[in-house]
Amino acid sequence: MIKKVILFLLFSVLAFTSQYKLDLSDDHIKLVIPANSNLFVSDSLQENVYSLVLKGNISVNEDIWGYNISKITSQYDGKNTKLDFYFEKKGLKPEIEYKNGKMEIDFIFSSVPNKEKSVYLRMFLGILIILVLILVLYWFLKLMLKRNISSDIPGIGRLLGKVDIMPGKTLAFYELLNTIYLIGITTDNITLLDKIEDEIVCDRIKEGFSRKKDFSSYLKFFGKEIDSTEIDMTQEIIKEKVEKLKRK
Repeated sequence: MIKKVILFLLFSVLAFTSQYKLDLSDDHIKLVIPANSNLFVSDSLQENVYSLVLKGNISVNEDIWGYNISKITSQYDGKNTKLDFYFEKKGLKPEIEYKNGKMEIDFIFSSVPNKEKSVYLRMFLGILIILVLILVLYWFLKLMLKRNISSDIPGIGRLLGKVDIMPGKTLAFYELLNTIYLIGITTDNITLLDKIEDEIVCDRIKEGFSRKKDFSSYLKFFGKEIDSTEIDMTQEIIKEKVEKLKRK
């Protein structure tokens, strides 16, 4: 009778150690072990190795190719079995469940690629933001360093207005004390083209600029009732200054 019991237990242990199931896929790897009770003792995760200690003698030795887990080994110390799961990359802990007299050790990898994608996306967005900031800074510095009259001198001078003749060439009307200076500005230099000291003319120019009209209204600085002779003279003066600026 005792021999029969011993043989029964021996065959039960052998059957227990040999009956496990391994499901493999890209999303998860599941190890299913027969278990009529809770076998869990402890577990730990170190870099790319996950260790799981279970009660009893459980023999699992698998070499896996082409999946997130490359190898599974087991070591029995006479009481408990230590299962080591070796990962290709950083390891993770499984979900452990007991169903229908079986212990399911399920490693789910579907969340890992999403995390990697999110990391790459954050890196891409960070680089893009840095490039945009560099371009904005470059544009700002270029604008600040451009040789252009665009601000007032506190207390004594102010910019009345500008006229862009062509790309890189501009006429600026600058008031300093009681004189208006007509200044030609290019990408290479700044040239004084003329200065207007007549008080009446200066007042009319300032009045014209104060109305914030376009370039066509500059010819009307000298009043609404300008005859054709005055218009022709004004056009000739502006044309002469523009041609002088273009030759710079």
